[in-house]
Order: sequence, then structure tokens, then C-alpha cells
Amino acid sequence: MACASDQNRHRPQLLLGMYRIKPIYQGDLILEKPECVYKMKNLHSVEMEKEATQNSDLLADIEQRQQAILSRLNELKETLNQLAGRHGMSVQSSSTCLAPPIVRCTPTSVAESTVHIETVLGKGIVDIVMHADPNQPPLSLFVLYEIMKSKYQVLATSYVHSSVISVDKKLTTAFQNASASRRSQNQLALSFIWKKVDKDPELVVSPGQHIPIQGEANIARYLNRVMDPDFDNRDIVTATQVDEWLDIAQLQLIHGNSKERAAAVRSLNSRLGRNDWLVGSSLSLADIVTWSAVHQAQQADSAPANVKKWLKACAKDPNFKLAESLLP
Repeated sequence: MACASDQNRHRPQLLLGMYRIKPIYQGDLILEKPECVYKMKNLHSVEMEKEATQNSDLLADIEQRQQAILSRLNELKETLNQLAGRHGMSVQSSSTCLAPPIVRCTPTSVAESTVHIETVLGKGIVDIVMHADPNQPPLSLFVLYEIMKSKYQVLATSYVHSSVISVDKKLTTAFQNASASRRSQNQLALSFIWKKVDKDPELVVSPGQHIPIQGEANIARYLNRVMDPDFDNRDIVTATQVDEWLDIAQLQLIHGNSKERAAAVRSLNSRLGRNDWLVGSSLSLADIVTWSAVHQAQQADSAPANVKKWLKACAKDPNFKLAESLLP
């Protein structure tokens, strides 16, 4: 057995000091920098002020954007309040606004609904401008015009745009009563401009801002809600059914191909085989617009029995007299 002294004799000398090297540079060394080189701060001496400044700029930018959003919301709120005041409604805050209850009752026809004039339109006159092609007049708008005359004081004027060569005199005189009264004595000012349009008639709600509503069915929707602002809230099921027929009239009858038009007429005939009117038990907006679409699609002469019976029933309504006079 080896003794401890023998083991220590063969062990490396681990306790010797590490080697030393001369320093690469002196701490107080001063270097002369040429003037042609741009200067920058010592990275080791930069403080945290720069980061704090950047954070401050970021917060200021966020606050500025937030203020812009709040200003925009205030503008929208002011516009909404003006519209609500015009239509006699009150705007509730988001904390107190609750979903309105659905009230179901017997559907009311467009001609039967009665609403106070100032409640819907406000005290000032409302300007509505419509553009339409004289080769395809939107007949439903003449029916709605007759209904609106029975509810409001309406000033109607008709113009011919330079984009058309000539317009049938029946069209220009049908929508014209400007000599009957002064502008200030009316609640509605309707202007009908006969011109070449791309595809559909167009209604401009605010002539100054040029906010367009395109399509005969959509224009009819708007005018109907001017006359009856509670139309959607009264019975949402009936309102949905009316919208469905308006889409059929616009998309399949007016703008559809021969197959789509034939399918729409079949659906129309099937519905009228069980009912006198398209929606409900009386004439509605669906009947007015679809009646116009059937004539524009030239489907009236070849229509099946139920559709022809319905067309005759529509023609008996006094509000259709003006539109009937415009048929070829």
C-alpha cells in the first residue's frame, strides 16, 4: 500500500499562479480622432433617456389617434341625432339601449298606413332626386308617387338630361306639378331626371353629398320607409316576405334571363293561386314593385291565369292609374 507522501510526490503542482500578460491598452490612453470622421456618443455612456423619449412619442401618437377616433364618433353621433330628430325618434345611449320588442299585428298596406308628416320628415322640406332611363321607366315609382301625394305636400318636377335625344311627353308630364304650389309650401321635393343610366334607376337622398340608392326595388324600399318608418318593426316576418318578392322582381324579372324570368312567373302564379295578393290580405309594396317588373320584363301578355287576374286587380287600384297610362 502506497503511502500519502508517495502520492503527493507524483501529483501535479496545481497551486502555482496563472501566467500573466501585459495589458493591451492603458486606461488613460487618449486617441486623436481625425476631424473628417463624424462623431457619435459612446455606447457605454448612453442613458435610458432615449428609450423614455421614444415611449413618450409613442404614447402621444396613440393619444392623438384616439382623439381623432373620438372626434369622428362625435360627428357620427351628431349626424345620427339630426336624422333621429327629423324622423321623430330618440337616440338612446349604449348603456340603456335595449332591443325593441317585436310587435306582431295585421299587415298594413302602403296606402293605408298613416304617419304624421313632421314625425317622419321633420319641419324642413326634403329633397329627393331620381335618375331613370326613359326607355325603361320604373313604373312602381309612379304608383308610390301617387300614394305619397295622398300623405304629404309633394312638389314634383321632371327634367330631360342631354344624354337622351327625346323623351315621351307622357313621362315628362306624368311627374310634374311644379306650377301647383310654391316650394316652401311642400314637405317633399321630388325631382325626376330622365337620362341614360348604366343599369338601374338611381335615387339621390342628399343632392349635396350625392348619396345614391340604386335599383327600382331599393328605391321603393326607401320611399316606403319614408311613408311608413315603422314598417320593419311592425311585423318582421311580413317585412321579410316583402323583401323576398322585391328581390325576385329586381333580380329575376328585371335583370334575369329567359329561364329566370319564367321561373319567377311560375312562382308568382303559384303564390297567387292560393292568395289574392303576394303578401298579406291587401295590396303591399311587393305587389307594386312586382307589377312593375312583370310589365318591364314583357311577361304580362303571356302570363298564366292567376297572374293576369292579379294584374287586373292591381290596375283597379286608383294609385295605379298614372302608371297604367305609361304602359306601351
